[in-house]
Amino acid sequence: GSITVIPAAASDEDGIGRLTRHPESPGMTTLASTNAFGMHEAEKGSVLDVDIVLRKTDQVMMQYGLNPANDENGDGDRNDSYKNNRLRLIKVDAEGYELRALKGLNLTKYPFEYLTIEFFPKLIQECGSDPTELLLYIHESGYRFIMNPGDAGGVYDAAVASAATTSSEDVKNWAKRLVRNNSRNEGYHVNLFARLNHE
Repeated sequence: GSITVIPAAASDEDGIGRLTRHPESPGMTTLASTNAFGMHEAEKGSVLDVDIVLRKTDQVMMQYGLNPANDENGDGDRNDSYKNNRLRLIKVDAEGYELRALKGLNLTKYPFEYLTIEFFPKLIQECGSDPTELLLYIHESGYRFIMNPGDAGGVYDAAVASAATTSSEDVKNWAKRLVRNNSRNEGYHVNLFARLNHE
């Protein structure tokens, strides 16, 4: 196979953005205008002192020949779409911009078998999104959160994992619990895993 690098940031709308970054952690960059966690705007003239192109993710998918599960008339089948397109896994770690990136993709049009995100409540809020809305969006797009046996933090205890697979109300309560963890520790974040529900 091959990898195509697209010089743009995934978003729910086309536009232009600016990055902020942590001076001691080059990988920690975000589109949030924030000073949280020591994030700073790029220094004038530095490599990050550039405008970042924002692109709707589903438009990029179409550009590269991936057909959506549903056409404009609402026809089509989600299961056939992910099989035909071989959409197996999507990983979104956008330092708080996850909801906007996923909304731009539209998970009902482009369903992946597995989805994993970094859930960082403080940065999600700094990007203007609601952490609970992010988890609800994934759930209501047909995904069910699954257990991560290697999670040492205990986020996926059996009761929470089973609750998170049932109703939107359960997911909402689970999200509130995760956000409460963040209120006790501003840097709290965790990787979450979900699988497309075919039922």
